[in-house]
Amino acid sequence: MEADGIRRLVAASKDDAPTTLEELRAFLREKEGSCLRAWLRHLDRDNDKRVRKHEFYVGLAALGFTGDVASLFATLDQDHSGELTLEEIDPEQAALWDSFCRWCVATFDGAADMVRRVAGAPTGELAAGQFC
Repeated sequence: MEADGIRRLVAASKDDAPTTLEELRAFLREKEGSCLRAWLRHLDRDNDKRVRKHEFYVGLAALGFTGDVASLFATLDQDHSGELTLEEIDPEQAALWDSFCRWCVATFDGAADMVRRVAGAPTGELAAGQFC
C-alpha cells in the first residue's frame, strides 16, 4: 500500500468509534478463524515476529478493518517500541505458536524433513487432500 493510501486509512479511521483489543481479536477471528492465522497471513508478512505501524495498517486494511487503526496501534503498543508482537495481541495464540515452533525444531531437521515426514512419501510432496 502506498503512503497516500495509508494516510487516507489513518485519516478515515479517526472518525470511527474507538476499538478495543477484544474487538480486534473478534475481528481477526471472524476474518481468519484465529488471531494466529490473521497474524501470519496478513500482519507479520515478513515473519520477523513483530509488526510495525506500516505493516499493521496494511494488514488490517487488507482484512477490511475500518476501526481507529492509529489509536488501536498506540493502545496495543504498551511498551512504546513502535512494534507489536503476537503476545501483545493474543498471548494464548502466541504461546501456541511458540510451542509449535519449538516442537518442529525438536522433531525435524528442517522444512524439507518436515514435509517429507508429514507426507509419508520419499518425494516430500504433499497432495491437497493430505494437507487440508
